[in-house]
Amino acid sequence: LLDYRRWTLRRGDEVKQVELVKGRLQGKILVATLRGLTDREVARTYADFEICIPRSELPPLTGDEFYWYQLQGLRVINQLGQVLGRVDHLLETGANDVLVVKPCDGSLDDRERLLPYTDPCVLKVDLEAGQMHVEWDADF
Repeated sequence: LLDYRRWTLRRGDEVKQVELVKGRLQGKILVATLRGLTDREVARTYADFEICIPRSELPPLTGDEFYWYQLQGLRVINQLGQVLGRVDHLLETGANDVLVVKPCDGSLDDRERLLPYTDPCVLKVDLEAGQMHVEWDADF
């Protein structure tokens, strides 16, 4: 995020366009100086905003790499052809990322599943078809 100068900040229905002057990581917290924002108390009100950058500014990926936003909404189909649901979002856990798969029309059942986003689990991602094929037992 610190490589991008223009950010869109979102929190609920609130949206702000800002320009990064400088920033650093302080533990797990991002500390940033924004152009025109000099009052510390006002700056504190900017906490908990989601920082967004235009997709067009993201660097191109190679091979089998995907941005999280590309995975969201994909139908998840296991090795038996059973639809487990759609990727709702991903979680960063430290060991590996986790796909949160929620039921959708045509799902096998109404269960939410957490699948590891790892090579042994994710067999194929087909963005054009809107599908992700996984090695995953429906009973998990």
